[in-house]
Amino acid sequence: MTKFANGAAYFFIFTSFVLTVISAAGIWNVFTEDVVWKSFQSIGLIALACVIILAVDGFSAKKSLSQEEVSETEGSIKGFGFFHTIAVTILITSVAVCVFLGLLSIWDIVKGDVLYKSLSSIATIGFFSLLTVIVCNKRTADMKKMLPMTVTSVTSVSPVVPATTPVTQV
Repeated sequence: MTKFANGAAYFFIFTSFVLTVISAAGIWNVFTEDVVWKSFQSIGLIALACVIILAVDGFSAKKSLSQEEVSETEGSIKGFGFFHTIAVTILITSVAVCVFLGLLSIWDIVKGDVLYKSLSSIATIGFFSLLTVIVCNKRTADMKKMLPMTVTSVTSVSPVVPATTPVTQV
């Protein structure tokens, strides 16, 4: 089920990216208004399906993993981490540009359609980035739960001594 959920998450990220590009292009009248609304509706439908798949995977029975499955899971975690980093960067950039355009608007440097189209495009891209961050965080957290526990650092360890064994000091 985890491979299926990972595939669904990657599919969601890819299709959301494509539909976001179509939506942003539609805002600038490259496509018709109908294409933009259908892109928004498609993103919503795909997001709903992805949420359902990820929720079902979160409740499915977890099994112990073989060494091959552990290394595969660690690779998937790195892959989602890569997408997470890109999405956070895009999200931060979108917010910064949105604020910059808002300031230009306040000072009457940018007016009319350019401002609204820019803000709409940035909001669309920011929404895609936010969804991608959420999906990546969910998949990473679910996969980390499946990995066997490992001790990475120990500051002090007290030996466990059975009650019947006498303790002698040296």
